[in-house]
Formats: sequence, structure tokens, C-alpha cells
Amino acid sequence: MESPHSQSDAPSSTERPAEARRAPRRWLRRTLLTLVTVLVAAVAIEVACRTVVPLSASAVRFLFLHQMSIERWEYLLADSEGDPLETREIEWIPTRQRNATWQEEPEEDRPPYDRIETAYTVKTNALGFRDVAFGKKRPETARVLVLGDSIGFGKGVSADERFSGRLKALAPAHIEVLNLGYPACGTVCSVAIAEEQAGLDPDLIVFQASGNDVDTAMAMKARGAETGLPSAPMRFLLRSRAVQLLTYWLFGDPKTAQMGVAVAAAAEIHGPTVDKLFAYAKARGVKVVVMAFPSSSGDFYADHVFQSCKRHPDVCLGGLEVALSPTGASTPKWLLDTADFTGLPSEGLNAMFPLAGWFQDIVHPNAAAHRLAGDQLATMLKSVWAGWFRGQRP
Repeated sequence: MESPHSQSDAPSSTERPAEARRAPRRWLRRTLLTLVTVLVAAVAIEVACRTVVPLSASAVRFLFLHQMSIERWEYLLADSEGDPLETREIEWIPTRQRNATWQEEPEEDRPPYDRIETAYTVKTNALGFRDVAFGKKRPETARVLVLGDSIGFGKGVSADERFSGRLKALAPAHIEVLNLGYPACGTVCSVAIAEEQAGLDPDLIVFQASGNDVDTAMAMKARGAETGLPSAPMRFLLRSRAVQLLTYWLFGDPKTAQMGVAVAAAAEIHGPTVDKLFAYAKARGVKVVVMAFPSSSGDFYADHVFQSCKRHPDVCLGGLEVALSPTGASTPKWLLDTADFTGLPSEGLNAMFPLAGWFQDIVHPNAAAHRLAGDQLATMLKSVWAGWFRGQRP
């Protein structure tokens, strides 16, 4: 027997399609509401992380290094037409402009911590190096050959303001100082230049160790592991301050561990080439002094070079780590601009870069630092190199 309510309770044939049409719309509204809620919450959390959450010195360092790595990769990507690792090749001798004069302008496409603010003039000799003409070596001359990267080249300063210019001014008249520094050179490049210019017949090589060795070593490790630049959506996510802070809170500051990995990679990949430099010098009766500038953070990246020096005491006269002390002066413009660019507090960046007053950016020393380095190098050579005194002590 049919229930008296069966016909009235059952939806009509016209109601069922209408209900079916409304269900997806309800689902869509709920989904959109959820997404909007999550988005608003995410924006609120991001704003709070950027404006309210206090940052320790360790957190500032972590956030800065994280952002710098992303900016660096994107710069390399744009510069290499899709393969940032290809720009970090190390087996090369740079093609140089010979007998040329030009103005190096600030690199506006680079962040403030990675560019020189002021233009400077470059004038090269017939061999393509930023120095006066190299004449024929005279019998009474002791010749010093400077190898190095953009620091040795003198990025951002005049040729005379470089540490090699200061050494030249302090050296006795019988000493010639020839600067063969070149931007982006690391150990492989510098050794290749030394071999290419063997005819200059140096008595002493001053090898300015380069932090580029760490960059190229880490890039080669990344290439070997088939890792590369994260995708664009992932880079967007990695720029989130909230994501960065969550990573920091979960895993802490990996700076010490990362430094250890970087130094070990540089030693593994470039150590044999540094040894090659000492073998080259020994075969020609040339002595070597190694030197390294700190970065504006006070860190040195040349342990592999100094260790090689110790392995070759018959050739290497010693190593100089340029000593710079915090100036206590006002925050330099490049660091203030970096605070604006990164959204990080200038106080935290000042703590991270205590030597900032000696630098034009993170790694390139200013004229005052070059001068001090030249003073320290001259003092060292007086104590370890007989050629300073024509082979005899005073």
C-alpha cells in the first residue's frame, strides 16, 4: 500500500535538475570563500612578518643570505640565456681589450649590495691589463706580478688607488709592480694568465686569492647534482618572508655548515690548481706570496689557497689576510640602500657586515681598504722577501 506521504515527500522531476544545478554553484562559492580566507590570512601573516615580528641578528643574516641567493641566481639566469651554471665555467682565459680606455658605469640591474655606485675609468695596455705598458725587464730590476680578480683589477677605484698601486709607491726604485688582475678570475683563470704571460719573467708573484673559487666550486657541485634554478612559482614562494622565517624557525641558521661545505668544495675543486701555480713558480725560480681580503662580513674564503701555500714552503713565502677593523663610522650608502631593497633593519645588517665602511658593496674594498692592504703587503714583503733589499738585508 502506498504511503500517504510518498508523493508529497519525493522531489518532483522538475526540482531534481534544479537542485543538481545549484550544487556546483554552492561548491564553487564555498571553495572561493575558503581561498579568499586563506589568501587574506596569508597576506596578513606576510605583512606581520615584515612589519611586526622582531628579528634577531641570526634571523637577519639568514633572511639576507636567502634573498641574496635568489637574486644571484636570477641575475645569472638572465645573463646566461637560461642556464645560470654555464656562466660559472672556470676553464678560461678572458678575452681582453688591448690599448683601450672606457668608463665602467654602475650596474643598475644588480641589487645595491652587488654593484658599484660610482663610475670609474679603465685604461688597458697592449696586453689588455689595467696598468701602464710593461717594458722589457732590466737586469737590475726585481719584478712583482700581481694576479687576482676584480679586487686586484680595482673595481670601483682608480688604478693608482689599488693595493698594487700603493705597493708600487712604497717599494724601492728597483722593484716593478705589474698588475694582471682581471674581473671574474678565480684560481684557474689566474694561473692561466700567469702561464700565458711567462715572458714577463717575474721574481715574485703576489696571488690575491679570489672568492670566485667558492662560487665556481659550488656551481660545479650543483651541476654535478643536476640541480638548477627553482621554477618561477617556487621562486615567488621562496621570496615570502613568512616562508623564510618558518624555515629559519624549523631548521635554524645554516651559515656555519654552509661555510664548511663551500670551503671544502673550493679545496676539492681548486686546490690542485693552486698547487699547479706553485709548481709553475718553482720550475722558474719564482717565489709566491698569497693574500686575501675579507668580505664586508669579515669572512675569508681562501683557506684552500693558504693550505696549499703551507704545502709548498720552498716556494710560498707566506700568506697575508688583510686586517680591517670596524670603523665605527656611519652606515655606508650601499648598506642603507640594501636595507631598503631587502626590507631588513639596517641595525641587523650593520651587525652582519661590521666592515661595511671599508667596502663599496659586499666584497669590493674601497680606496682606503686598498691603501691599508698595500701598506700591510709592503710590510710583509720587507720581512719575507730578499728581493725587497736587492737580495741583502739592510
